[in-house]
Amino acid sequence: MTWTLRLMPLLLLLGCATTPIVDQAGVDPEGYEADLKECQYYADQVNSGQIVASKGALTGLFGGLLSMAAGSESSAKKSAGAGVMAGGAKGLADAEAKKARVARQCLRSRGYIVYD
Repeated sequence: MTWTLRLMPLLLLLGCATTPIVDQAGVDPEGYEADLKECQYYADQVNSGQIVASKGALTGLFGGLLSMAAGSESSAKKSAGAGVMAGGAKGLADAEAKKARVARQCLRSRGYIVYD
């Protein structure tokens, strides 16, 4: 439970990651807003849960195996737990980055000049 509280600021910051910086010169604001909403809808199709789970599981497994090799079962459990949290955070960042790429590509395909 406490790890979710630690990740909350990161989650709030990453929630804004799918709003690209677009050249607004000569752009119809209403048309842009409609296109942006549709592109963000496509970006939301990225399976964040799967990315977070796979990164967390792999990092946790790796941390646990390293600690088991050192011979301590207690530290293996702690390392696996820490690895799951670190991997989950990395997976969340990767998922949000992928969403941002999808939104940017969508806007580019609609003719917008996207700077980021």
